[in-house]
Amino acid sequence: SERQVKIWFQNRRAKDRKQMKKREEVTVKEKIDPMPYHPIQGMPVMPMGLGMVEKQEIPEPVLQQQDQ
Repeated sequence: SERQVKIWFQNRRAKDRKQMKKREEVTVKEKIDPMPYHPIQGMPVMPMGLGMVEKQEIPEPVLQQQDQ
């Protein structure tokens, strides 16, 4: 029906605005903080701390026995 067509176009315009806003945010972020590229491979170099994090061993506290 005509009402459904109007709603479809309204939803489509809202989706387009959302996608455009996201593209603009990514563009601004890339201008502020560009990801460096590897000179030979031409691939992005991951900054430290964004890869897999190794599990660090945390020593358990040693409980001291008190003599009473």
